Amino acid sequence: MKQIPIPSRRRLVTLSQILQQLEENGARVTSSEISALTGWSDATIRRDISLLCVHSGRSNGYEVAALREAIAAALDIRAGNGGKRCCIVGLGPLGSSLLSGTAFSGSAFSLAAAFDTSMNRIELLDSDIPLYLTTELKTVIPAKGITLAVLCVPDQIAQEMADRLVSFGIRGIVNYTNTILSVPDGVTVENANVVTALTRIVGASGSSL
Repeated sequence: MKQIPIPSRRRLVTLSQILQQLEENGARVTSSEISALTGWSDATIRRDISLLCVHSGRSNGYEVAALREAIAAALDIRAGNGGKRCCIVGLGPLGSSLLSGTAFSGSAFSLAAAFDTSMNRIELLDSDIPLYLTTELKTVIPAKGITLAVLCVPDQIAQEMADRLVSFGIRGIVNYTNTILSVPDGVTVENANVVTALTRIVGASGSSL
């Protein structure tokens, strides 16, 4: 299989999510239909899919289930088998809302642990997910093989917490804080802050909103 560039990887992740929805509606999808849903050009879509060694005629399209499986295999995001282990750090309203695990069900990820600075908060939460104080990050993360973290702490401690997570073996962070994190090479940060996302929408649309 050809090496997949990062921009193509990002588009393929989005395409996988689209295909999951399309599986209920039809067995095949064309590049033109994908283009209508995403705004990407037909040529870009076909080029990305060709990196998976999946080929199809322009008219009859791609088999949805097979294409989704090819993306999952290429990006190592197959569901099941325990999944890639992740943790939540910060159990305020946002972090604790993710504890039900429904956000991770049917995905390639499993929620292995959650952490907070407050023992009182931990004791008040009712969860099937193991809960720990952040003082236990150093031992729990390597012991459970956790490589991904969802960061939901207050902004003022976000960088400090990110530094600790990286030092204990975390290689990917979903950042729900307002802080722009500085991380070393080899660590990926995906910013998921709501205000930042809204700002991007307004900035991209100009004065139309």
